[in-house]
Amino acid sequence: MALEQPASRSAGRIVQLRDYLSEILRGGEPFGPSSPDLLRRAHTTALPELAGGALAGPRLRGGQIGWPELPLAAGRILTGAQVQELVTVLLANGEIAGDDAGTGLTASRCKAALGAAGTDPSTIGRVTPALLLWLSIADVLAAPADAVAPWATARPLRLTEPDVIQRRLRETAPPTPDAVAAERARGLR
Repeated sequence: MALEQPASRSAGRIVQLRDYLSEILRGGEPFGPSSPDLLRRAHTTALPELAGGALAGPRLRGGQIGWPELPLAAGRILTGAQVQELVTVLLANGEIAGDDAGTGLTASRCKAALGAAGTDPSTIGRVTPALLLWLSIADVLAAPADAVAPWATARPLRLTEPDVIQRRLRETAPPTPDAVAAERARGLR
């Protein structure tokens, strides 16, 4: 006799299974080669988008599905599920998303929040600059206090609703590795 899970756990499990199946259908490995925290390499062949239906997830304006992926240097990518998880971690951190003066996103706060959430340290260093730049160009972060040194001080979040952030990231092309390298030269670490 199977025990019934509470509705919220069952719904969460269904979403997790949908994400795994979506990744498999796209040609990926949902559990990674040895750890779910490892970044996977981008596919070299174009794969078709998932058709509508239960596995496709919620459709957004323009017919796009779910959280977008973030390309990183050396052909690595951060999957949509990983982007969602990292944004959720940032939004849950009071030092980043709080209402007090001085709160906001910096590279060091981002790295600390991701580390506290158990993210693989090698992943944190690769992901932080690209994620911060993407949030900036998607207008999720407030304008920098200093245009010459845009990453020198904390930048408050303009948006704190995950659905709105998801939509903004979908509408904004992720930064290229070259763009991230250029911002690193301007102080993004």
